[in-house]
Amino acid sequence: MKIFLTLIMLVATTSAYSNEVNIKGLKAKALMDTLLSNEKLQIFQDGGMGKIYLTMTNVSCLKNTFPGKEMIACTFHGEDASTEVKLYSTEDRGMEEIRYVLVEASKNETQTTDTMKELSIKKLACKVSGLGHVLDDNDVELKYTCALTL
Repeated sequence: MKIFLTLIMLVATTSAYSNEVNIKGLKAKALMDTLLSNEKLQIFQDGGMGKIYLTMTNVSCLKNTFPGKEMIACTFHGEDASTEVKLYSTEDRGMEEIRYVLVEASKNETQTTDTMKELSIKKLACKVSGLGHVLDDNDVELKYTCALTL
């Protein structure tokens, strides 16, 4: 009985501290399109049968505006520990847009110092369905959805 109560408390505590944001439609499409426009991030894409999945864990971004050290940097992890992609505004194009869509979707950015902002997302999972099948049936339409765990 004690083990059962301990497990319930653990689940309740964990779910109380994790916040999930669900987006759909054009906002989810913008998030997916912007992330997948970067060739390095396409490693997180999977799909088939009219669906595309985009799954990332432990996404973190920072924006530094300190004079002479201005930079945006983001790190993305896959579901396995060995998959990691790091992007820097000094090396990679489109970092402003990538950071912007992540901030807009999650609303989870914090100002840590006068010159630095940080963003953290535990998991990002997006899906588009209906690709190539919208003319098969009147009930089939393109659907974009994303779930972000903060």
